[in-house]
Amino acid sequence: MLQVNPTMPVHSVAEFIAYAREIRFVSASAIPAQARSRTWPPNCSARPPASSFVSVPYRGSAPMFTDLIAGRIQGAFENIPASIEQIRSGTARALAVTTAAASESLPELPALSAGLPGVEAFAVADIGAPRDTPAEIIATINATINATINAGFADPRLRARLEDLGATILAGSPEDFALLIARETVKWTRVIRSAGIRIT
Repeated sequence: MLQVNPTMPVHSVAEFIAYAREIRFVSASAIPAQARSRTWPPNCSARPPASSFVSVPYRGSAPMFTDLIAGRIQGAFENIPASIEQIRSGTARALAVTTAAASESLPELPALSAGLPGVEAFAVADIGAPRDTPAEIIATINATINATINAGFADPRLRARLEDLGATILAGSPEDFALLIARETVKWTRVIRSAGIRIT
């Protein structure tokens, strides 16, 4: 979710982009780099300087929201479940979701990709095993643990609670998950290389 301090004079992604030169924006991900590549063409004379987005690392959502609410930072990308109570209480203002489709919990919010085609980001909570785990062990784990999890997802009360928290249920096989990880790896590798991001 793209969100800002509620005192900021922006109420849409378009207004946010126009205001971007003046703000301190925090993100724990490469989403700003992905958005920049769609928003400002590389040779555009109006392209803002690299300092437009200052990435500020935080040890979790709580200290980040402390600074966002206090106005020490003006905007942030944060997961919907971690943000939804601040949005509902009005201590932060949501502008868009970064998933491909709108959120069922906040259907009034547009997807960021509506204005910036190709920009999509989401977090996944999953159950995994070491990379070299034998396929037969993966199959056994999937047949037991995954069956229990899927049974829980079938409970309408649990589904309703997860959706109220802003989570989207994504069930599937180990092969489905491997394909998802492969696609995301390709996507973010391109963004990181294009933005010149390096580990220091």
